[in-house]
Amino acid sequence: MGEVDSTVIAGVIIFVAGQIISKFAIEPLVEWQKLRGEIVHAIHYYANVYVAEDGHSREYGERAVGTYRDLAGRVWQQVYYVPLPVYLVARLFRSIPSKQALREVAASLTGLSNSVFRDDGLLRQQYRAEIYRALRIKQ
Repeated sequence: MGEVDSTVIAGVIIFVAGQIISKFAIEPLVEWQKLRGEIVHAIHYYANVYVAEDGHSREYGERAVGTYRDLAGRVWQQVYYVPLPVYLVARLFRSIPSKQALREVAASLTGLSNSVFRDDGLLRQQYRAEIYRALRIKQ
């Protein structure tokens, strides 16, 4: 085997290794950061729903419920989406919350969606605070 052949084979191996790292390590972490941003956006966007006592339209409240539920489901998906070795390394660098924290975020988003049409603004604010705490977001 000549020098050109070994260079080509080494290049292919490096390319394939890079693609594997990208697909199974980097993409899940980028997806997590994107989802984290979407959660913060939804909480801010629908803030008048969980702060006001019935000061929003039914349609607007239903959109908030759907958004919170969707985000809760996507958080649960992240628990299983990130491969275990990547998750363990990411936890060492604190770039992803613990699985317990992700469960708390999903439960709080579900609770937030369940409380949209109730008269308990304080409970909704507690759910928001719990989400921010679990995601380590400064308020």
